[in-house]
Amino acid sequence: LLKSWAMPPARTPRASSLERAVSAARSSDEGLASAVWAALALARQKKTDDLNASRDLMYEIADIAALSDLVELGIELAGAANEAEDLGLGAEILEFLRGRDPARRDIWEPLADNYRQLGDRDRFMNVIVSTLPTLMDPAERNALRKQSARFLIDSDSLAEAVDPLRDALLDDPDDLEAAGMLEDVLRKSGDDEGLADFLRARFDEARERGNPETMADVAMRLGSLLESMDRRADLQLRLQRTVEGLSVVAISYYGVSLASYALAPLAGDAELTLLLLWP
Repeated sequence: LLKSWAMPPARTPRASSLERAVSAARSSDEGLASAVWAALALARQKKTDDLNASRDLMYEIADIAALSDLVELGIELAGAANEAEDLGLGAEILEFLRGRDPARRDIWEPLADNYRQLGDRDRFMNVIVSTLPTLMDPAERNALRKQSARFLIDSDSLAEAVDPLRDALLDDPDDLEAAGMLEDVLRKSGDDEGLADFLRARFDEARERGNPETMADVAMRLGSLLESMDRRADLQLRLQRTVEGLSVVAISYYGVSLASYALAPLAGDAELTLLLLWP
């Protein structure tokens, strides 16, 4: 029987057959190492009616199964636990996997989301802080930072959300999603001066890098800020000093963008360019 389970058969056997193979393997000199495939298959079959048993079997083969097989099984079990609304069990399984492969996004992202839904701030922040140094890809790091910022914003911790978003923009100055989130945080905080400073710095950086997409995006946002800001004289004066040297350029971009939007249905690209540049 054990020899027949050294390689998986063409069809997955019934749970009863898998149970017998696993039981026989446990009694052998090699233990479950002689029937790893059977244990993996049994854990998958059991997840529909006994997730705890599936989890225990996964733990039992953790040191003998291939890491890729173990992670694939664990992600399936965690997903099944989450679908059953057992977020605690899902988090337990994902933590187990994270200890073996901490940089995998399909592990840390749902784990952090589980803790978010559970309202467990300490464990959520632990996932963020301990995972960030393991990520080599700037896009992955920023995905984690933005997940952290969303949690903090939803928790009304606006001031704490600023740093991860600023770090995201240091890693990737053209991350428009992070920029938009930071702008919203500053706006909700009522920090118009800080928002104007942020937009000016963004515009200058984009101009130095020669990135017209980011320049146009920031110009539109600054134009919106200048239109909606409080009209008190003292605030006007402070904002004028903050955006001195930028507002003319920004408003020009803003005006061109609005003109482009208005004229686009009436002209082709070449005609539109002539209309906008014609003195």
